[in-house]
Amino acid sequence: MSRLLDCLLVAIGGALGSFFRYVLSITLHLEVASTLVVNIFGSFLLGFITIYLNEPEQRWRKLMIGTGFCGGFTTMSTFSLDVTKLPVNLAISYMIATICGGIAVAFSGMIVAVRLNARNSND
Repeated sequence: MSRLLDCLLVAIGGALGSFFRYVLSITLHLEVASTLVVNIFGSFLLGFITIYLNEPEQRWRKLMIGTGFCGGFTTMSTFSLDVTKLPVNLAISYMIATICGGIAVAFSGMIVAVRLNARNSND
């Protein structure tokens, strides 16, 4: 039963992530820019969630938000397709911004979570 519940949590999170990604993309009206924003924000959120929700009783939140929501919200396939639509110089810049920016904000999210966890444990 636990695996079924885990799958359900991931599915709910993924549906919500996909929904919010679509809403953001139609709100921004810029295909490539919205994918970049989504992937950067999702990288930060996943980095944060990975560290902040580290207690065993928070596993369900980590599955729903980290695996589900972030998995549905961010999109490697759209990023890859966007790269093929751009001129070479912009494609290279876009790839560097997405990959390096994503890694940098993931680490930033982890740092924020470590500091919040430290502050919460001192209270």
